Amino acid sequence: MHVIVGLGNPGAEYTHTRHNIGFRVADALAVAISGKFAFQKKINAEVVHTETPASPAEEVYILKPLTFMNKSGESVRALYQYFGGGKPTPEVLQKLFVVVDDLDIPIGKFKIQLAKGPKVHNGLTSLYQQLGSNGFFHIRIGIENRGVNRSAWPGDRYVLSKFTSAEEDILKQVIPQVVQELLKQTRIR
Repeated sequence: MHVIVGLGNPGAEYTHTRHNIGFRVADALAVAISGKFAFQKKINAEVVHTETPASPAEEVYILKPLTFMNKSGESVRALYQYFGGGKPTPEVLQKLFVVVDDLDIPIGKFKIQLAKGPKVHNGLTSLYQQLGSNGFFHIRIGIENRGVNRSAWPGDRYVLSKFTSAEEDILKQVIPQVVQELLKQTRIR
């Protein structure tokens, strides 16, 4: 079972904020595979469920937790308990891809790394606590664009700010690149 989680905050006021880039990638991935999100009450998340044509038994879940960012791990843990038979093993976790915003990476760049996240990210901290491991793929999308004024705009406020129109133009190129990488890594189609 492959699981792709886009982290973000629920609610219209967060839709175009930097912290919700994970939701945006999940939405774009769902469109790319013609999937449709459905609310799953037992895991408190919107979920797309599909099977890959290369292996009909290989299920794929795309997840947008409807908890706030700091409690994202609860939905991911619940998904594994409800659909995956319990706490995921290290081998199972290597098929988990979590898409997050990253203040350590400039806007327009991204990294995909196993077991390596940003220095501080409360959504990831929640996942580490709930899963007991960081041994999954971190898709870290750069949102940093404050220039030399980083101290004038603290990170906790900056991540909740909306992207500028120029930054949105950059994201129109980056998000499809991330989606293509996820399609390649998980062989969804």
